[in-house]
Amino acid sequence: MFLTILLVIGFLVPRAEAILIDISLPEFSGATFDVGDPYPLPAVSVGDFLYAIPAGDVIVAAQISGTFGNSVVSSSAGNDVLLDGLLVAQCIKLDPCFFTDVDPWNYVFAPGDFPLLADGAASLTSVQTSEFIIRLGETRLQIRTAAVPEPSSLLLLGSALVGLGFWGRRRFKT
Repeated sequence: MFLTILLVIGFLVPRAEAILIDISLPEFSGATFDVGDPYPLPAVSVGDFLYAIPAGDVIVAAQISGTFGNSVVSSSAGNDVLLDGLLVAQCIKLDPCFFTDVDPWNYVFAPGDFPLLADGAASLTSVQTSEFIIRLGETRLQIRTAAVPEPSSLLLLGSALVGLGFWGRRRFKT
């Protein structure tokens, strides 16, 4: 009987299931540049991520990934990749990303970075730091959210457990 009551309560209390937001920006190739320009060049917009965090959810994990180099040219100019001003990737002149085939990168956000993502929009920019042309493959942003239990749901669950405790205690005394 006690187990049945707990199972019924378990089905009545809403679950905090995680939701994955997975969005991407297409490949990017920067404009040609004037060789005489001093580096770093001004930041260029790669694109904007637009998404919606479900009401009542909080971010529990997030990461962004992509590649230096794309389907047009497999290498890239030296550049810094920033998401809302946060450095998430860097291709330094003479590193493999500068010379060779497509070079993947990944950044995992720390919990202190989550407020950057909470407003439902994030701008990806790149700052060119050396010669040639910035080339980025598809860039993917993944955000995992989970529902925060409402205080009333927790109160209901707590009240039920206390009631079951008193019921069980009284039952065992007799």
